[in-house]
Amino acid sequence: MYIRKKNRMKRLVFLFVLFGLVFSSQAQDDKIWINMYNNIYSNQLLLVFLDVGTDGYDAQYDADRPQGYAMGFYSVIPDHYLAIQALPVLTGEKIIPLGYYQNEPTISNLNIGIDHYQGNFANHEVYLKDYLLNVEHDLQQSDYAFTSDGVGYFNTRFELRIVPSVLNSESIINQEKIHIGINSRFLQVYASSVKIKNIAIFSILGKKIFQAVYNRNEVTISREKIDYKGIILLKIQTENGIVVKKYYL
Repeated sequence: MYIRKKNRMKRLVFLFVLFGLVFSSQAQDDKIWINMYNNIYSNQLLLVFLDVGTDGYDAQYDADRPQGYAMGFYSVIPDHYLAIQALPVLTGEKIIPLGYYQNEPTISNLNIGIDHYQGNFANHEVYLKDYLLNVEHDLQQSDYAFTSDGVGYFNTRFELRIVPSVLNSESIINQEKIHIGINSRFLQVYASSVKIKNIAIFSILGKKIFQAVYNRNEVTISREKIDYKGIILLKIQTENGIVVKKYYL
């Protein structure tokens, strides 16, 4: 009886912190709610970006994920698995380690997805990195489905990456009539009215994957030279300027 009351009190304290943080913070604060779920179980993680937030443990705002249930989804900082995490104001790129525990052996298929968000997320893109499968997934396009690793704690498989949106230079592309094609073997860039001077390819996190100098209207790049799967930023420099375009390989 005592154990049951103690667990109930811990859950009440957790909910108290959750609603206190959600409703006391200003409306313009950037917040994102992320779910891990299947057809039976569901857990929600709340990330809040505040003037007073830090990358460490903020006792006034952060809340640890209760343990001992079938599963739990959380962000990871030293010595804490957080169901609610306050972070510094969202400006540039932000990387947040995610983890989960599983006590129910029958759980196999799970999903991670955005429940909703508020604030400045219209100007940011949200990606999930799966290190086990080496996959980057755009959570604003769809939820990410994966197979669980079984019973245990898994704190190094996932990262949430929040990055400023890349402006697609459609006007420049249309003005200079730049055509971009991607298939299973090649990436092709054709500019009918200007010469292509340089092409660089980056991962969504800014790592350079490929770069080459040209001085012609048409460029064909073998996919073998790119050797990358996921979301890329294609930076094309022409005689008249630079075009940045986002693609998925």
